[in-house]
Amino acid sequence: MDRQRAEPTPPIVLSFPADDAVLRERIAELIEDATPDDAANLAEMLERAVRIIYPQASVRLQHALAGFGQPTLYVFRDGGATSDLDPAEWATDATCACVVTDAAGIYVDANEAATALFGVAREQIVGKPAGTFTRPDARIKRAEKLWSLLAGSGRLHSLAVVSRADGTDVRVEFVTVKDQARPGLSVTTMRPVA
Repeated sequence: MDRQRAEPTPPIVLSFPADDAVLRERIAELIEDATPDDAANLAEMLERAVRIIYPQASVRLQHALAGFGQPTLYVFRDGGATSDLDPAEWATDATCACVVTDAAGIYVDANEAATALFGVAREQIVGKPAGTFTRPDARIKRAEKLWSLLAGSGRLHSLAVVSRADGTDVRVEFVTVKDQARPGLSVTTMRPVA
């Protein structure tokens, strides 16, 4: 009797902080594109890829026997279950870089701090899709998914890597708030982080 080899069970993936929808979407895209043959290799690949944006990230594997009956990957954006990132203190600071996007995700305005952060004039920002100034390998491929998540939650808070016009990369923390400027216009506030 021939025994067919069972297909590996895909792992359960849990990310922390749980409210970082951008991180969750990034992980979902990475897993969708992944080809590792086992959970340990997937964990290593995820950690390398996620660290492009989240340098403190760690991915830990809990084997099937110890968990939910299948492998579980724990992705910690900030290296552990707790986070030091708190937008409450800085996200309303008028000196922070700020861009406004319409419902289609197109930049309709940018302040002086945003032009300095992106390294281009305001006219080179307005009219471009959100993410234009994000490092290509750090972009979410399905931007419409993020806009859908924003529509549902009203707010996104995460990290990104801005690729300036001069070729330098700047890691930023950002907060996007739906309808903050007025209905249909979302505001993203950014600040560089170490």
